[in-house]
Amino acid sequence: MAASEKTPASATVWHFVGATFVLMIPMLWVHDLPWGVRVASIALGGALIAVGIRRLRREVLPPDATDDES
Repeated sequence: MAASEKTPASATVWHFVGATFVLMIPMLWVHDLPWGVRVASIALGGALIAVGIRRLRREVLPPDATDDES
């Protein structure tokens, strides 16, 4: 890779950014949402965090250590 080329942004970062928005926007900007929508946004945010952690684990650990036993 040449020194002038930019490295692409990590997908892990975007999972955490998306989780932040999913968790905070409904709570801060829309105050009269039904409780079901709030619970769904918390569940979606949690799922994005879980996917981000899994991707971060794949990026940080060596390839041999990321083999899932499932």
